[in-house]
Amino acid sequence: MKFRWLLAVVVGALALFALGGPGWLPSGAATAVAQTARKSCAFCKKSIPSSATKCPYCGKVLPKAQTKTTRSKAAPPKRTPPPAKETMVSCPSCRAQTPKDRFCKECGEPLDAPPPNKPTRVIPEYSVSQLAWHPRGNVLAAGDELGEAVFFTMPQAERQTPLSGGLGSGVSAMSWSRDGNRLLTTTTDGRVWVHDLYTREQISVSASTNEMVLVARWSPLQDEKIATLGIDGLLRFMDPITGNQLAQHDLGETTAMDWSPDATIATGHASGLVAIRDQYSLAVRKTLREEGGGYAGHLSYSPTGGMLAVGLEPPQLDVFDLNKGTRTTFSISDTVFTMTWAPEGRRLAVDCMEKVLIFDVWARVKMLELPVTAGAMAWSPDGKYLAIADAEGIGLYAIPPDHLAMPKRSGG
Repeated sequence: MKFRWLLAVVVGALALFALGGPGWLPSGAATAVAQTARKSCAFCKKSIPSSATKCPYCGKVLPKAQTKTTRSKAAPPKRTPPPAKETMVSCPSCRAQTPKDRFCKECGEPLDAPPPNKPTRVIPEYSVSQLAWHPRGNVLAAGDELGEAVFFTMPQAERQTPLSGGLGSGVSAMSWSRDGNRLLTTTTDGRVWVHDLYTREQISVSASTNEMVLVARWSPLQDEKIATLGIDGLLRFMDPITGNQLAQHDLGETTAMDWSPDATIATGHASGLVAIRDQYSLAVRKTLREEGGGYAGHLSYSPTGGMLAVGLEPPQLDVFDLNKGTRTTFSISDTVFTMTWAPEGRRLAVDCMEKVLIFDVWARVKMLELPVTAGAMAWSPDGKYLAIADAEGIGLYAIPPDHLAMPKRSGG
């Protein structure tokens, strides 16, 4: 009887599997059935639980299931990323391409400098009528309308001891000797002063002519003479040691003068005449402009003496190449008040009323226009800066030295 009951249970279970498998069982029963998964013994081929590690029939230890093993791929070697490409910028001072940093690797100037038409620094010195940069570049002299001459250590722009005693009248011209040891200043009362740079003491002073000196130049030959041109049109020569007048010449309404490095003297006249003269006899060697067609108010030799800039009235700027015998005319709209060459002899700064124009004479183009009313101008000996005195003080402008990228020209 007991056996029959057990047989009925087994037959019922088989019927359930035939109808739908474990899905017909309650959840717990289905889980139990799922857990009794079977496999064949690798030796006797009998069905055994899949979780068995030893066959209950033949007693042999079952081999581990053959599983596909995949060899782990070795991690690719870490590649060192290439160094980041440096961002290059154009230096506002020297125009060289340099890595973006605080300072230019070429010239050492700050890269956050203002554009060329804005000063990099302003020295708070006012009423300045004349500027002269020392040949070694470490001192900037400034003369004012009250008769005082002061000095600034460059590039720190620290004020130094002024000339002793003052000059009595407004400064009308200023120039350093070739060796940089003496400073020549002239005043509106017609006197010519020579001072020692280091002691600030007076070496000599000429008698007053009561005629304002417009131009004063040292002789290019060992500084043994000084030439001045007064508002009276007279050209005078004096001894810088004694202050005595050596000679006086009336060349006929002379309005401009400059002394060339090659020891010739250029004179401009109210008639428009521009002549190159012998420095001793003042005889005319060459005439650049004949009389008529303008008033020659300003002359300026290039640093080597190979070119001469002439400011005319009505407004016109002529630049003569004395070696080639050619003339270039630049268009300007206002009267020329003063001119100064950069030390390389290519850039020319021209003060025209309420603006300063910078010309590239070799390329025959206007490089830059500064919206400033200049009282005086002076280039630094290295050509990096143009000092301009105006109502705000003495501004130092970093003028782009485009000439550094160009082949050097002879005779400029």
